[in-house]
Amino acid sequence: MPLRNAKTPEKRAQLIEVFLGAGTWTYDLISRELTWSDGLYRLVGLDPKAVAASFDLYESLVHPDDRLAHEEIVELAHANQLSSRRFRVIRPDGHLIWLEIRFDRQYDRSGRLAILHGVVQDVTN
Repeated sequence: MPLRNAKTPEKRAQLIEVFLGAGTWTYDLISRELTWSDGLYRLVGLDPKAVAASFDLYESLVHPDDRLAHEEIVELAHANQLSSRRFRVIRPDGHLIWLEIRFDRQYDRSGRLAILHGVVQDVTN
């Protein structure tokens, strides 16, 4: 994607994902909606038109030794700091990659955790 075609924020975000080997995700705790960017699908070797983002799908890709227990996930989600973690993913083609995830939290007006926003980057090399 040439830079001259990156005129919208969405196109610029796609360009950044491609250049940095990254992707993004958002999880709305109220609606329970999880969304992945095209860059995240690309990182894990999946087609966004063929499969919907889900926690089960994510869990199926994470190396068994790197999976977190539910309690650990909840603890990370509610921590009062920018969180990061490295873990391995086994892509559908069998290729193993290391990813680093960083995420932050968004709270509603009453101070309850409402949305998680994350960035994932390939740190294999």
